[in-house]
Amino acid sequence: YFFGIEHHPAGIAIYLQKLTEYASLYIQVGLYLWTGMLLRDTRLGRLSFDVLRPLGLPAGLFAFIVVLLAAVLTAYSGASGIIVLALGATIYTELRRAGASDALARASTAMSGSFGVVLPPCLLVVIVASLNLEVTTDELYHWGWRVFGLTAVIFLIISWLARTEPWRVSPQAGAGGRSLTALRALVPYVVVGAVVLLLFRFVLNVGLDEQTAPYILP
Repeated sequence: YFFGIEHHPAGIAIYLQKLTEYASLYIQVGLYLWTGMLLRDTRLGRLSFDVLRPLGLPAGLFAFIVVLLAAVLTAYSGASGIIVLALGATIYTELRRAGASDALARASTAMSGSFGVVLPPCLLVVIVASLNLEVTTDELYHWGWRVFGLTAVIFLIISWLARTEPWRVSPQAGAGGRSLTALRALVPYVVVGAVVLLLFRFVLNVGLDEQTAPYILP
């Protein structure tokens, strides 16, 4: 491209120089991957599904909620492959168990890793803003929320149109109590996460944002 179309051979060197100026981004990608591997080895994914399973949600609505929750994790884990690595198998299995078609389960698993890449503090947006000085992370995140909302609505509509049975909530016996019990099992994770964030905030004076998330999350 630079030789044949732009007739600007130095363009390759210019772009490579840009990449080397942001060497810390590569460290952050590695740390995010480590976060995904750590998450995969926890019970967090299974415990989260234990909260939703007793509610007896229709497969399409269940998939929509799962994708929305996964989008938050994707935003805080930097890139799509990390969530698929950490939770992909669990998401696919649980959706199939809930009655989702193979196509819907696969689509939801894929979207679980890509739905939140436009939300703060996703690392991909930081990389784009670093390499393109015409935009800022604030601008990209501002429009990212709108892209996220539009995509969510489209996914919900398609899930509803592609349904093979009526969307009827059929909670299991004692669903509320069972979900509450499962929710209690998540409390230690929430407490540990809160303690870590508070320590960083008040001891090191470091908040959680797109710059610090890769170092705090692991």
